[in-house]
Amino acid sequence: MFPPSRLDLPEGASTFLIDGPRWLFLAILVYAPWAYGCTPRPAWEALEILLFAASSLWFLGWTVRDDRPAIHPVSVALAYLLLLQGWFMAANARFHHDMEKHAFNPVTPLLSWAPGTVDAEASITTMLRITALLMAFFVASDMAARPRWRQRIWWTAGLTGLSIILLGLLQKATDAQMIFWEYRNTTSQFFATYYYHGNAGSYINLVFPLVAGLAVLFICDRNAHARRALWIATAFLFMAAAAVNFSRSGQVITFLLLIVWLFVAANELRTPGLLPGRALTVAYVGIAAAALAGLIIFSGWQRAFEKWKILQEQVNGENPRLLALRAIRRMIPDAGWWGFGPGTFELAFPHYTQSLNRAIAGIWRYAHNDYLQTILEWGWIGAALWAVFIFGGLAKCFAARGLPRADRLLLIGAGLALTGAAVHALIEFPFQIASLQLYIVTYLAMGWGSGKWLIRQKET
Repeated sequence: MFPPSRLDLPEGASTFLIDGPRWLFLAILVYAPWAYGCTPRPAWEALEILLFAASSLWFLGWTVRDDRPAIHPVSVALAYLLLLQGWFMAANARFHHDMEKHAFNPVTPLLSWAPGTVDAEASITTMLRITALLMAFFVASDMAARPRWRQRIWWTAGLTGLSIILLGLLQKATDAQMIFWEYRNTTSQFFATYYYHGNAGSYINLVFPLVAGLAVLFICDRNAHARRALWIATAFLFMAAAAVNFSRSGQVITFLLLIVWLFVAANELRTPGLLPGRALTVAYVGIAAAALAGLIIFSGWQRAFEKWKILQEQVNGENPRLLALRAIRRMIPDAGWWGFGPGTFELAFPHYTQSLNRAIAGIWRYAHNDYLQTILEWGWIGAALWAVFIFGGLAKCFAARGLPRADRLLLIGAGLALTGAAVHALIEFPFQIASLQLYIVTYLAMGWGSGKWLIRQKET
């Protein structure tokens, strides 16, 4: 499927083709959350260009490599099937959506008997991103097969997360009314570079498990004093960020992830010979815990707590999200086996809410339930493919055996991050936001490829 072919080039050119896309991929991991989470259109379009550039260089790198890319064949088949369905439906459009009249006008499909999207433009836009992300999955899979590069992915995600968290905490501590460098009003519920607190909460919980894994890893290393202090402090900063961010579901997920990591840490610290390092670790944790309390107190925790006080008032029959679920239930039979088409939820949803009058106002780009939105856009067939792709990679994060401690902790962190995103997807939309999608496919690449980590240690 990925045949190796060797082309003799000067050493510098070969190194560039092999390592260039890997370094570019790490740079993209930094770029994605800093570019407003890649939620504005220019930001995610730039992300697509960068991902296509990295994957194109990676494909060219085959010409100077002796080995096959380390990608699980089942994941490759699933990716190809998803791309086939998405692009076919985009090409076989059955309607064109008129934005001015909010109407679907019939068009002649390529194959009248085959499924097609309800709007070609929306599906093509979405499929460009999906294609770029699945290409990124291939690059990340190949990188993660090499110990040095999977460590670099781990550290890049952690340090990037630290920078984002520090910005968010500073904004909260200074009572910023908008992102520091913004000259227009954004929203009172932004955090760091994310306009929407729910997306910020998802990002926190995608990176926190990896940070916690680094903290546990260096707690177990008696000689890694500086790295131990760095990652213990970073883990506490993430907890402070979750506490002052407005996302209630994000706070609950962070708490649950913390509980799991405490059990993991306790299990790792049972290793004989770690006792001398435990006293110092307790001191680190105590200092970090005191700093955490101070951060939460001085970073506006009261406003985040206010959201919990109004929760009971929001849970009623007139809640917009519950009303949206009623409309979505009416949409599912019409979506059928193949769905309305990738990226078409925003266009189709208003046609099922007329009976609600003004109870649901504004534009709904997302269903606030990624599973239902996937069924609507991809149908039962596509949703099943996505489920195997995502939950198969997640399961493999917890299935690897016999790995060194660092690899084991990295996989646990990736698996817990994916689990947190999967839970959050029940009421938010982490699987729809480009920067979060990039981190998710990176972790899935680790899970799918982890079975070869023991038998493939060659560095190239």
